[in-house]
Amino acid sequence: MTLTIHGLSIAASRNSTNVDFDNTAAPDEALPPPIKQTRRSEPITKRTAKNGSIAYEFRADLGCKPDGTRDRRRFTYRTLAEARREYRRITSEVATGTYTRRSAITVTDACDEWLAGRAESDA
Repeated sequence: MTLTIHGLSIAASRNSTNVDFDNTAAPDEALPPPIKQTRRSEPITKRTAKNGSIAYEFRADLGCKPDGTRDRRRFTYRTLAEARREYRRITSEVATGTYTRRSAITVTDACDEWLAGRAESDA
């Protein structure tokens, strides 16, 4: 049995699992170009500042904002190894739902805000 599609002949027998390919396409009937891989394995880019210092950065989706738009943040690190480690950590924590953003608030400030909220709700 022989099947021809776009100049590519495929020959196979019923009792055999082997398939023979015969690419005898005419010059005017060329095969389409192979599909190019477009996605990078790691979205980490190298940035060089005017003073010559090098930094590595990536952007990660951290979920959705309250208004429904994407929460996409940029992270910058001094070394490629550190950027790779943090990229894997952040993306895996986002996928499991355990990621929390860093905050400049101290424990004392957080406790004071919580107590002030409790005092207002009790009054």
